[in-house]
Amino acid sequence: MSCAGTRYSTGGLDGVGFSYSANLLTPARVLDLIRFKFGPANQLDAIGCGGQTINLPQGQYFGLLLLGTGVEGSQTSQTITVHYTDGTSSQFVQNFSDWFSPQNFPGEFEAVAMSHRNFADGSEDIRIFNLYAYEFGLDSTKTVESVTLPNNRDVVILAATLVGVDAQSF
Repeated sequence: MSCAGTRYSTGGLDGVGFSYSANLLTPARVLDLIRFKFGPANQLDAIGCGGQTINLPQGQYFGLLLLGTGVEGSQTSQTITVHYTDGTSSQFVQNFSDWFSPQNFPGEFEAVAMSHRNFADGSEDIRIFNLYAYEFGLDSTKTVESVTLPNNRDVVILAATLVGVDAQSF
């Protein structure tokens, strides 16, 4: 995310200089009574997926919610794996729409539609760009341990929340 009129050199969300507007996205969003926090403007604050495994706050949850998007086109058949402390896992295959071209894939919901995106030189691209929500059901009888993200840098995650008795953002 970047602020309007601000130059930046982080490569942007898509690696070629475009980013969501921090002014339009705001520091936090509430979707269906669930709060998502975003990183600071003009800083690296999104994860380009590269198959990395991220430790989760251990607890029993019934859902994992991600806010993210595809860049450089829709990214189809992407695998997300949630690992439990007993050695088992839940695997999900999800399609991610490009931030400019919503495809309304199953399990994908428009979280935020923004009137523009920013470019590294401080200018704005005045078209609609979207951030999407993805929800994955978890086995609430098991304790989560970690999540492995897709191995595709064109899938970008901005925020994540575990939903359940022990609900937490990470």
